[in-house]
Amino acid sequence: MKELIFNLDGLYSIKAGIKTVTRRPVRELIPKYNINEYVKCLVEHNEQIINAGITLKIISISEEKLQDITVSELILEGVKTSFKEVWEKLPYRSPYTWDENPNVWRIEFERVKD
Repeated sequence: MKELIFNLDGLYSIKAGIKTVTRRPVRELIPKYNINEYVKCLVEHNEQIINAGITLKIISISEEKLQDITVSELILEGVKTSFKEVWEKLPYRSPYTWDENPNVWRIEFERVKD
C-alpha cells in the first residue's frame, strides 16, 4: 500500500475530520496515486516517520499552480493561517518554495478506517 506523509498538524486535522485535501509538488508527469486507491497515513515527527494507523481513500487528483489555492480550499486543507507559511514548513515541498509557484497535485481523500 502506498503512503501519504503528513506533519502532526495535518494528522490532527485529518483525525478531526477537517482536512480532506493535500497538495504535493509535481515531480513526475503522472501522479503517484490513483483515484479509488487506498493509502496509509504516515506522520513525520522528530525526524521519524510513524504509521498513524489511518487509511485514506483517494477521491480525486488534479494538477494546479500552488498559489491558485482559494479560501474554500484552505478550509479543506485544514489550514487556519497563511498557506504560504504552512507550505514553507512542509518537509516534502523541498526544493519548491511558495514564490516559485510550482505545479502541485491536489489530492482529495477520505478517511476510511483506523
